[in-house]
Amino acid sequence: MGVVNEDITKDAAWYVGEDKVLTFTVYTPGTTQAMIDADPTLNRQNLTGYTLVWNLKKNRYAASVVLTKATGGNGITLLAQSGATLGQFTVTIARADTTGLKAGTYAHAAARTNAGNWDVVSEGAAVLQKAAA
Repeated sequence: MGVVNEDITKDAAWYVGEDKVLTFTVYTPGTTQAMIDADPTLNRQNLTGYTLVWNLKKNRYAASVVLTKATGGNGITLLAQSGATLGQFTVTIARADTTGLKAGTYAHAAARTNAGNWDVVSEGAAVLQKAAA
């Protein structure tokens, strides 16, 4: 699996206590960032049949997870695995998921968990912001 560092930056405008849908793209093994930058539609992994888990932690080395989402009606949806959405999945975060969290930079990772495996497909920093409202 091609692991891609997908930081959730301030540009994603993710705030404490809001509903948010994050979209991730998975690439085939051997795909480099330079290849993705040249053409982000090439080398996408077909996710048909994948079971995925997405975790958010206070930092990459934290033992505990502050938020978990998974396929099977628990927050992760595989998009149509053809055309523009090949290799993509979404993570749906409800406002209640983050109301107890503090604004700051967290670490996130998504992994394929079929057949008891843990195969990371995306990871990076995740900036959760506090709104002035």
